[in-house]
Amino acid sequence: MTIDNCGVDGDAALELAKLPGKIGPTSTITGAFIVNAVIVGGIEHAVSLGHTPEIFISSNTSGDDHNDRILQKYKDRVRHL
Repeated sequence: MTIDNCGVDGDAALELAKLPGKIGPTSTITGAFIVNAVIVGGIEHAVSLGHTPEIFISSNTSGDDHNDRILQKYKDRVRHL
């Protein structure tokens, strides 16, 4: 399987005067989007099969209590927690 990130040739989109080549990679933003789309698709698939994946809720919302429960559950298994 191939996932096309639709990047421009050479992965650089911007020409600036006095520079010998282009800058500004397009693959960074499209790559991040693709990775997150694959993750969301996997979670959707798991939910459609009746599973409830243990996922972190964005810290930019009110998900801190939920996230703390997951952290407490796995803190003895993951030393970086």
